[in-house]
Amino acid sequence: MQFHSELSYADSQVVIVKVVAVVKDQKIGSALGQGQTAEEAEDNALKRIESRLRESDGIKYSQIGKNSDSLNNLDKTPDNSQPTKTNISSHSNNQIVHNEDWSNELIQLDEEINRIGWDKESESIFLNNILGFNNRNKIIDINDMHLILQLLKNVRTGESVQSFSHLSNREHLIKDSNEKLKTLKLTLDKARQLLFNNFNVYSRSDLSNKQLLMFNLILSNEKKLTT
Repeated sequence: MQFHSELSYADSQVVIVKVVAVVKDQKIGSALGQGQTAEEAEDNALKRIESRLRESDGIKYSQIGKNSDSLNNLDKTPDNSQPTKTNISSHSNNQIVHNEDWSNELIQLDEEINRIGWDKESESIFLNNILGFNNRNKIIDINDMHLILQLLKNVRTGESVQSFSHLSNREHLIKDSNEKLKTLKLTLDKARQLLFNNFNVYSRSDLSNKQLLMFNLILSNEKKLTT
């Protein structure tokens, strides 16, 4: 097993390093670490990813694909694996990063809301659909802010907030996920590996609605890379 490190963020107060675990050129997981120096941040990331890999020690990566290739099986955990179910704040690529200066993100949020033409009530409805609360001041995870910004950038000017109520509908999210997977022509093996790399699970049933929405955005980005 090899570990690859890369600097994700740095300012005068904090450094964030991403560590990726690789086996035979295949990424099996990643984690972010935070510290006052790059070395400290890297050590924290290594401790986190090693802990996760120990928890998943019984997983046979080479046997992921023994299930049927039906996308329906992506909502079932493979018999030969027992991945740890994690929440949105602890999976590999979405660690909570407490950043004291969110001024750029808040400026972008205001710009997007103004561009679309929404008022505070519409903003509150949108936030509640995605995050489960209706006030931007309750956002404590910078990744939640980035999720909101990414979604808003896809909203057309003048579009009603009611058009996005489906983003909290799990059935719709699964259907959207299936369509994206078919477009990408991903096998069940690759889809499961993508889930594990980003959320440390092998089944969509282990994802919250917000994580499922993030998974769909990841698939959308994969599509952009292939076109």
